[in-house]
Amino acid sequence: MIYRRRNGFTLIELLVVIFIIGIATALLIPAIQAARETARRATCASRLKNIGLAIGNHATTKNTFPAGLSQNPPGFSYIVQILPYIEQVNLYNAINFSIDADVNANLAVSQQSPSMFLCPSDTARSNSESANAINYSANAGISSINGEGVFIGRPISPRDITDGLSQTVGVAEWIVGSGTREKASRMGSSYRLTGLYTNSPSDFDAFVRDCNALNPANIRQFSAFKGQFWLEGNLCYTLYNHTLPPNQPSCVADQNRDAATAGSFHSGGAQVVTMDGGVHFIKDSINPRVWSAVGTRARGELVDGSQF
Repeated sequence: MIYRRRNGFTLIELLVVIFIIGIATALLIPAIQAARETARRATCASRLKNIGLAIGNHATTKNTFPAGLSQNPPGFSYIVQILPYIEQVNLYNAINFSIDADVNANLAVSQQSPSMFLCPSDTARSNSESANAINYSANAGISSINGEGVFIGRPISPRDITDGLSQTVGVAEWIVGSGTREKASRMGSSYRLTGLYTNSPSDFDAFVRDCNALNPANIRQFSAFKGQFWLEGNLCYTLYNHTLPPNQPSCVADQNRDAATAGSFHSGGAQVVTMDGGVHFIKDSINPRVWSAVGTRARGELVDGSQF
């Protein structure tokens, strides 16, 4: 009897191999994506750390932190003021300080935002004008009008932060946003990119309650487009506040009350740098009172470092 040696795979064997490869691929892709996001988050934290160091170097040189909105020359952001301390002297020198920050003569400079102010996790920007929008905004306080934070309309010194440098947030991430007026019901989980209107009374606590109670799917919205005009020291340009916790939609009332929220595409929260240069990950579930406390510089709140 002659035995013939079989070559190749049978159909069943081929199907088994394909099935195994499919399972391995299904298991590997999420792991690769998670590893990439871990790397992006680490890069983001490193950039925040460098921003914190530049803010500290500014204070060492000038005895004050940069103002959230410069007065002389007028209108410039904290980012502009730290450029010389973050190896961006050429960009700083390209700015025309003899005119206001919002004058067209500085438009070309505003389109050259350094990569160190961009978070690599926030790359899906559907509006071309958002290409140069920055992801790192400075803390203006709890509200948009009281100036309890660190970056306000005048420079403050380290001794003005009586709550403690390690207990006070300086800069946080935020999501640039789509720059569109897409209805939240069509945005899925990205509803937090939008901004919401409320007819809240002028009372601050009522404003916060109303913002928290809004249903993004069926109320009037505005375009949540943050960080585009990074030369200017204004809310939603380079300043955020601690009215609402991270990753909630921004919120606006007609009585000059605005909640410009921090946030990120990192799962579960956003990163901040405190005024001592420490980088921390703030969970979405942070107690709102703790979030408010670390947004003020001199209100005497006691916050355990483990709470944020």
